[in-house]
Amino acid sequence: QKASEVQPKEGSLPESSQTVHVMWDDPTGRLEQERLAHKLQRACSPTQDPGIAPEVMDAQFSDIEDENILPQLSENETVKRLSSPLAAPPVAFHKQSEQSVPAPQPVMIEEEQEEEGPEPTPPIFILSGMSQEERDDYGVLVESLGGKMLDGQNFDPTCTHLVIGVPARNEKFLACVASGKWVLHKSYFEACRQEGKFVQEDFYEWGGEGTVSLLDKMNPAIKKLCEAAHRWRIQINSSSQSCVGAFSEWKVILCTDRKKEDNFRRLLEAGGATVLNLKPPFNKSVSASHAFVELNKVEMSESDLVTLVKCGVVCVKPDFIAAHLTNSPAPNPEDYCPSEVKTLLQSLSGKRKISSSDDSRKRSRR
Repeated sequence: QKASEVQPKEGSLPESSQTVHVMWDDPTGRLEQERLAHKLQRACSPTQDPGIAPEVMDAQFSDIEDENILPQLSENETVKRLSSPLAAPPVAFHKQSEQSVPAPQPVMIEEEQEEEGPEPTPPIFILSGMSQEERDDYGVLVESLGGKMLDGQNFDPTCTHLVIGVPARNEKFLACVASGKWVLHKSYFEACRQEGKFVQEDFYEWGGEGTVSLLDKMNPAIKKLCEAAHRWRIQINSSSQSCVGAFSEWKVILCTDRKKEDNFRRLLEAGGATVLNLKPPFNKSVSASHAFVELNKVEMSESDLVTLVKCGVVCVKPDFIAAHLTNSPAPNPEDYCPSEVKTLLQSLSGKRKISSSDDSRKRSRR
């Protein structure tokens, strides 16, 4: 900064000498301050100075930024204009505050984490072939680990695991096999208790590698059941979405004992079958794939059987359901047909042979 005394310009209004402090700074910023001061002074108290024309002052403080304006004035003229009583209005200007630059903050670089899939749903267990003491103990364990235990005598389609003491050909076991669910040895619970979480199931699956030593000591029927549980789980879960179970695309008619009909229905629906609400007598046209019949417990006329056979419905005993699950390769349906159906099939096939021979004779005569 530099201070100097400047005399008033000749021809201007007589005023006493004064000391003007001149701030040498950025010319562009100074002109901007002078322009704002001039506008504010004219708005509050318009000038009465005849020595300076309004258009000259307007031109001096024009809004148009022109870099050639400042070099046209000499240093003396600039100082004289600043010393004019109109150049500095009685307004105190605050020094423009410099923009504060925030201090650099440390940037936390997060490591890229692999996108995790959805959290697995908690397992839902059903039990079979266990004592009440074991049921209570394992139920508390499952709940403490975040799972759910279902207590019921029948199969529940919402379950994900069956833990069974010894495999048996009951509804729970066959329904879990037909739907491809886990069928585990009860030692699975002890492993979960030791680890404090639900462990991988493969080693404890009936029919898997972990139970081979146990199967060697069991009779062939139980061994066949265990192998079926492992085989169907792999087959159903590795197939396309269209295969929802061992009985996919089956359309079934139940002509069985009413006391067991609900059990058969749950078992077939667990494997993806559609159970039709059809009962004899049947119409001439029946759209079904299988009919499970117990002729000694359900009255069916011969015409009903003829209708089913002519419509291409496989008429078999309910034992075919378990055989379809456990036998490998798949069983022959004719081995499970009632004797009445076999006789009917033979008579119909004989008639077809006779009719075909008669047609050939007529054609030869012609």
